[in-house]
Amino acid sequence: MRGKQLLFSALLVMLLGLAAYRFYSPDMPAGVLRAPAEGRRAAADLKDYTVRIDLLRVAREELADGVVNIFASISRSGGSKGEKAGAKGADEVKPPAPSEQPAVQLPPPPPPKTPEQLAAERSVQELERFRFLGFVRKGDGRSLFLGRGDELLVVGETEKVKGLYNIKLMGKDYLILADPATGVEKRIELTGK
Repeated sequence: MRGKQLLFSALLVMLLGLAAYRFYSPDMPAGVLRAPAEGRRAAADLKDYTVRIDLLRVAREELADGVVNIFASISRSGGSKGEKAGAKGADEVKPPAPSEQPAVQLPPPPPPKTPEQLAAERSVQELERFRFLGFVRKGDGRSLFLGRGDELLVVGETEKVKGLYNIKLMGKDYLILADPATGVEKRIELTGK
């Protein structure tokens, strides 16, 4: 405990020493600005300066028509109202004339899909939901394991899948299912390979 107090006291003395050095040091590091004595006197003479709010009002009057020149100078000259009226005309921005462009012809919309095309798309989407999980040899034939969402289907090699789809071809690591109604075929790779 005594060591912590001694360390805290030493750090506090160093901090106070550095603060005193900065305060009483005649040479300030670069980047620290110190107001010169004449600057302090100039600050006392600020009551001679006046704020010209009339310049702000003139700017609002010039902008009353809604046209704003964002590139115009912010500072205003202290000239007469006649000069300001002439400057207003010079600062006024005219909108560019609309250019004549030829009308663009849009391509015609695609023809609507036929019922056969819609049925083929639905069949493709349905066949893409199947996963080939594997097969087991059983006598002369094979039993296939297919997944469809949360379902597990066990189908013989010559049977129809879900009563709708034929197994067209089967290899070691793939399966081709065919929809006889639409003629769509889908190759399904062995899952997990």
